Amino acid sequence: MPTSISRNAILVVCLALAACSQRAGVSYSGDVLVVDGRSYAPHSRTGAFLPGHVIAVARRGRADELERELQRLGLRATRSGKTIVQFVVAVPNGFELQWVEALRDVPAVEAAGEDRIFNPTA
Repeated sequence: MPTSISRNAILVVCLALAACSQRAGVSYSGDVLVVDGRSYAPHSRTGAFLPGHVIAVARRGRADELERELQRLGLRATRSGKTIVQFVVAVPNGFELQWVEALRDVPAVEAAGEDRIFNPTA
C-alpha cells in the first residue's frame, strides 16, 4: 500500500511527464517540421530573408497566451511592443518557412512571417 509520500512522488513524476510530453509536440523529419502531429513541408523560397528566426505578431490581448505557446513548443522568443506585440522567434536554419506556416495556425497569432530583407534601390 503506497504511503502519502510515495503517492506524492508518483504524482510529481506524472506531472513532470505530462509537462515533457507537451513540449514533445515538435519534431523534425528530414526537412519537414511536425508540430502536434501536423506536418509542415518546405516551400520554395521567394525573396531574401534573415535566417534563423521568424516574426510572430500576437492578436490584441493575447500576447501572454502566445508567449506561453512559444514556450510550450520549446522556442526562444524576444517580445517587443505594447499596443502591437511581436515576437522574434529563434528557429532552426532552413525551417523558417515551415515555422511561419505552423505559427499562422496558432490561435493567438495575428500574423507570422519571415524577417524580410528589403532593398530600397531595387
